[in-house]
Amino acid sequence: MPYEIDFLRAGDSNGDAIVVRWGDTKDSAFYINIVDGGFTDTGEQIISHVERYYAKPANIANVVLSHADNDHACGLIKVLQHEGFTIHTLWMNRPWDYVDEVLDKFHGAYTREGLVKRMREMHPYLVEMETIAAERGIQIRAPLQGAQIGAFKVLAPSRERYVRLIPDLDKTPTSLPE
Repeated sequence: MPYEIDFLRAGDSNGDAIVVRWGDTKDSAFYINIVDGGFTDTGEQIISHVERYYAKPANIANVVLSHADNDHACGLIKVLQHEGFTIHTLWMNRPWDYVDEVLDKFHGAYTREGLVKRMREMHPYLVEMETIAAERGIQIRAPLQGAQIGAFKVLAPSRERYVRLIPDLDKTPTSLPE
């Protein structure tokens, strides 16, 4: 199965924006994955690239956010909003999905609802991506170890490792010291 991988410039940062196409391009039986989106401005670059080199309108199998830093996530907002794309699945980790498993790692003043609210406030672009996905009927799944994203298998992190890391993420409230 042939693959094409295009690494797009994501500004002057460590951010990523990757477009992957695989399958039979002769019969138009190919799939497109977009992995990370750089900063907000990178979103337009991704849209232009896909429409120019792959398809217009485009059928996007998967949009994948590797991790919740703004230099990887923010450009995906424009991609998710783009009317010329049909997107099937958004892959991203949302720390509030695991709040019941980590609540005891934070000071006792947090209720479950309070911790979810604070985590969502600290990840506004994830909340926006989640909202767009809900409005457009895009399924959201967690890109955790063993997940199959099209022709690709996620190697890390495991669910257990991700949950263990949540209290120490830069964008979660300060956790209790061990």
